[in-house]
Amino acid sequence: MTTRAENPILLVKPRKGDYQQRIIAGFGEPRELVPVTSHLRKSLCAKLALVREQLIPQLKNYPQIPAVTYLKLRPEGIAKTHRPTTLLERAGMLPIGTERLGELLLPATANSLAHLATLIAENESKLIRANISVIEEFRHYSPDDVLRLDPASNDNREKELHFLSKWIGAKKPLIVERFSSHDPDTDATIHQMVITLLQQSGATISDLPLRAGRHTAWVIRLPSLDNAKELAKMPGIRALSIASDFSAIDISPQSFITIGTAAANTLPAPNPNLPVVGVVDTGIRKNDPILTPWIHATSTYVIPPETDHLHGTFVSGLIAGSRTLNGNDTRFPNARARVLDVCALASTGTSTFDDLLLAINESIDKHPDVKVCN
Repeated sequence: MTTRAENPILLVKPRKGDYQQRIIAGFGEPRELVPVTSHLRKSLCAKLALVREQLIPQLKNYPQIPAVTYLKLRPEGIAKTHRPTTLLERAGMLPIGTERLGELLLPATANSLAHLATLIAENESKLIRANISVIEEFRHYSPDDVLRLDPASNDNREKELHFLSKWIGAKKPLIVERFSSHDPDTDATIHQMVITLLQQSGATISDLPLRAGRHTAWVIRLPSLDNAKELAKMPGIRALSIASDFSAIDISPQSFITIGTAAANTLPAPNPNLPVVGVVDTGIRKNDPILTPWIHATSTYVIPPETDHLHGTFVSGLIAGSRTLNGNDTRFPNARARVLDVCALASTGTSTFDDLLLAINESIDKHPDVKVCN
C-alpha cells in the first residue's frame, strides 16, 4: 500500500533580506527624538526613584491598588505615534488617563516602577530607545492634583483651599471621580474602596447619576475640608472638585440697534423630519410667534421671575434658523434643527449643579430620541 502526503513540508533557504526589518511606505525605523545618552537615562531613573519615594505612603496604606504617576512627553513627541507604548506595556504601566496636553497618567506599584527604571537604564533595542527619547519627566500624582490646586503658587494654593473650605462649609456639592483600571478585578477593588472611604468620611452621596461617569463619578457633600484632604490621599481617587453653580450670560447690555420686530413668517415652519437639539437654558419665550412651531417639546424647571427666557430664546433661534433670522448673512450656517426646550437655567441668580443635573437626566429619560444637547 502506498502512502500519500497531504501536507508535504518544504525546506526553503532563507535569503539575506529576510533578516532585515521590513520598512513600510510612510513608516520608518524607530527614531530617537533626542539622543538617548547615559545622562538622560540616569536623569529619568533619578526622577523615577523620587516618585517611588513620594508614593511610599500610598503604596503602604493601599497595597491592593496601584498609585499613580505623571509621565510628561516632550513637546515634539505628543503625537500618538510617538507615545512610549511598548516601554510602558513591558513595565505593566499602560496609561489609565491623561491630564494636560502631553501628560499621561500611569498606574504605579513598587515593582512596576523598578521594572520601568531597569528598562530605561539598560534596554538597548531601537524601539525602547525611541520610547525613552520621548519622555521629558516623571512626577507623582499628589493630593494637590486630586484637589485641583495650583502647583505653581503657594499663595494661590492657600486661596483655593480657603475657597474650597467655604464651599464645603456651605454644604455645596462636590464631584469625586475615581481612576479606572484595565484589569477588571483591580477596577472593582478601586470602586469598592472609594465607596467605602466615602462612607467612612461622612460623605452624603447624591442619588443623581453622572451619566458620563455612571460608575466612576459621584456628586457628594462632605462635613469638612479635612475630609476632602484625607480623600485626596487615596490613590484610587482621580479628582475631587467643586460642582459649580451656573448662570446664563446676560446678553441685554450688549450694544445693538433695534431695527424692528421680525414677522411671524420670517422663519417658515420646520419639516417634521428635521433633527431635534436639546437646549438646556433659560427657556424660550412663551408663545413666541417665530420659534413656537420649532419646539419639539418643553420641560420646565424654572419659571418667572427666576427666568426672563431671553438667553434661551436667543440660543434656540440660532439653532432653528440662524442664517434666516440674521438677514441671510452667509457667515451664519444654513443648518436647521427643531428644539427640545429645557427651561432649567435661572437668569437671575444661579442654578445649582444638582438642579441642572436633575433637569438634564429627566429630559434625557423623557426624550431618548434627542441625541444632542446644548
